[in-house]
Amino acid sequence: MLKDNGKLFIHIFCNKKITYLYEVRHDLDWMTKYFFLGGIMPSKDIFSYFDEDLIVTKQWDVNGIHYSKTSKGWLENHYKNKAEIMNNIKEHNEYNLDTQSLHLSNPNELCSNDQQIIIDNSINFSINNNSSFTEFNKLDEHIQYSSATSFGTFFHDVISKVYDDFSYGYQYLNQKKLSPSIEESFIFKTKEYLDKIQQNASLNFIFESNQIIYNEKEFISQDNEILRLDRLIIRNGNATIIDYKTSKGANDLIQVKNYLKNINNMDFKSVTAFLLYVNTQELVEVIL
Repeated sequence: MLKDNGKLFIHIFCNKKITYLYEVRHDLDWMTKYFFLGGIMPSKDIFSYFDEDLIVTKQWDVNGIHYSKTSKGWLENHYKNKAEIMNNIKEHNEYNLDTQSLHLSNPNELCSNDQQIIIDNSINFSINNNSSFTEFNKLDEHIQYSSATSFGTFFHDVISKVYDDFSYGYQYLNQKKLSPSIEESFIFKTKEYLDKIQQNASLNFIFESNQIIYNEKEFISQDNEILRLDRLIIRNGNATIIDYKTSKGANDLIQVKNYLKNINNMDFKSVTAFLLYVNTQELVEVIL
């Protein structure tokens, strides 16, 4: 029980921008299905919306790259001990030598209603032995302090609230009007871009409701990097990548080609990718 005038310290893993439920919507949601089902990913500002009894007086943003290094360290240890891990799996009393699969039927061992693990010994794992796991001694190097929001970041934050209904984007934009840290010009320019996108019939396919839509979708690349797609659309086993740009940059095509290359390796019938320059409404298809 917190005493009067007491202080509460909370440590959370969070998304920089949005709060969302962990829901299994596609085969890509493996982590949701087996680790976080029924949970919630909070945004870093979530506690600011629940300030009737407690208020946020101070907040520190710790750069997630350190957790990423820890995860890569775990993965590296798995690779180094692959033979031992495989042997342990094969010694399980429910391992099927003929199908090279482990089918867990004991309820105490299941992490979902049913799970089958396929052991593929043909996979060649490789790691980068030059990976740096340098220890940091200064607290400041662990903390990422907030800086002024760029217009591109702000626009992406707003458009991420739009799935098939633009009203959610406009509502979020109206909330942002109350924030003293947001430039007024950002509000007007973002509304202008949202209006143009919504009225552009050639862009309707991006916002149709009869498809699975992921905004700010993160995934692990072939090079073990965390990549984030502005928008991933899945319909009838086909995937479409949408990358929003508020201005043209020299590396735009390189960036989206990297997305396309990695998503192509997933189990989709076909994958297409587009750059959408929101200031001019120019839609550019990207091919490898």
